[in-house]
Amino acid sequence: MDVNGAPRRAAALANVDFLKPTYGTVSRYGIISTAASGEQVGVYAPDTQGVKELMGVIAGHDDKDGTSLRTQTYEYHTDEDIAGKRVCIVKELLEIADADTQENVRAFAKKLTDKGVTVEEISCDFFEMANTAWQILMSAETCNNISRFDGVKYGRRAENYKNIDELYVNSRTEGFNFLTKAVILYGSDVLSKNRYKDCYDKSLRIRRVVAEKFAALMKEYDAVLTPACSKTSYERYDIYAAFEKVYEESIFTSVANLIGIPALVSRKVQLMGGHFSESILLSMAGAVEKEGE
Repeated sequence: MDVNGAPRRAAALANVDFLKPTYGTVSRYGIISTAASGEQVGVYAPDTQGVKELMGVIAGHDDKDGTSLRTQTYEYHTDEDIAGKRVCIVKELLEIADADTQENVRAFAKKLTDKGVTVEEISCDFFEMANTAWQILMSAETCNNISRFDGVKYGRRAENYKNIDELYVNSRTEGFNFLTKAVILYGSDVLSKNRYKDCYDKSLRIRRVVAEKFAALMKEYDAVLTPACSKTSYERYDIYAAFEKVYEESIFTSVANLIGIPALVSRKVQLMGGHFSESILLSMAGAVEKEGE
């Protein structure tokens, strides 16, 4: 489940493929929802062919999921002609990645160029605002959805309590880690009466603006090439630093969750495209894979 880009970061670090498909193409029925407006079931595989095969099985309409799109089935391809396609690299995202990650992006871009793809470096101003907006929306939705874990019907139940209030408090105190608690507190804050309009409501409007800006970008390019995370490896850090660390890394991934576009991680880099452009992304990554063979 891709809620905030974690599976894509993991795929980049492990050098495997991961696809977060267009929102609504894979049923979310049966999952424990956290941020329903942006989370999406994705697939891991060793290569693009594996991604294609898995997506062919799980994608399609589901009456039991209210967010499922009406298309009954989807076809995915890894062998479309990519010659003449246009790809952009976002300069602001590349600059905040380490040297090894930058080299991975440039090496991927070089292989695309060898296949006849035009690759250009551009400046783009909406990734930072998309990250801020998604962290607000995700925290608010998670705060609401996670309230079901009260120790009564859902979640861990504390062993020691004297009344229903203590059951709630003790079960959540013992069951949630620091990062989860931080998300709950932040989500409660942005949904509060004094902050709702300035935070939550504004983030919804930013979502629309980002969607429009990305759609305009896709009129000029077929895909966006970025890092999936800022480093090729990480040192262990304290859980209390996790909230800030996750926020910093999510700048590479949040836009896909915010506006529901597909994002493919392959060969340690990330490709994003317009809605339902999975086959283009898979074909670009597949062409690079074949060259590596």
